Amino acid sequence: MKKMYLALLIYITLCGFSFAQDTDDIVNWNDVNFILPVIQETKNGKKIDRLTLTFSGVLRIGRNLKRPIDERVGIGFSYHLSRNFSVGSSYLYRRSRLTEAPRQFEHRLNFFLTAEKKMKYLTIKNRFMTMYQIRHARQDTVAQRNRLQLLFPIRKNDKEIFSPFVTDEIYYDFKTRKLYRNDLFIGIAKQLTPKFGADLFFIKQDISMGPIKDTKGLGITLRYKLK
Repeated sequence: MKKMYLALLIYITLCGFSFAQDTDDIVNWNDVNFILPVIQETKNGKKIDRLTLTFSGVLRIGRNLKRPIDERVGIGFSYHLSRNFSVGSSYLYRRSRLTEAPRQFEHRLNFFLTAEKKMKYLTIKNRFMTMYQIRHARQDTVAQRNRLQLLFPIRKNDKEIFSPFVTDEIYYDFKTRKLYRNDLFIGIAKQLTPKFGADLFFIKQDISMGPIKDTKGLGITLRYKLK
């Protein structure tokens, strides 16, 4: 299992650098999420987080890995309606400078519905998110995001070791009435301890609006449960 884990990490790394020569920008994504259970329930001897708060921080390095291009902080909540469905909302403050153009600032209000189906060797997640962007020096806009994720748990003695995953997220702008962005992720999710988990991934972005049309790189997401 350790050899398989290492092989997948090497594969993701090679994917990232193999596309570097024909991309508009090479990036590194770093996300941290602190998850605070607010309401917990116990069903069939298993503890369930019914309502959670998430505090998030984001740092993205771009310009071919030369400088920070995107910093974000946010807070959000998620409420599990049932085993398969959850709803939530979040606020995010973003400061970005993707090119030499002046720095941009915005507030984001997000509202989402997530559907999830877990099976022994496959988990399917789909998140529908409405994103309202309040932007400084630019016109506000509303977008719809749909994020589909497939996870493939690798198990040993009926215990999950890690989960390779593929995620695709599309963006639709209500103002222009067009699809304007697609994000593809290929990576590995690993729960390192009962409270701490991490995702390592390769990211490829195709964007039709703005100066940057094609982005590729590597990223990591860290998750820590506060209690």
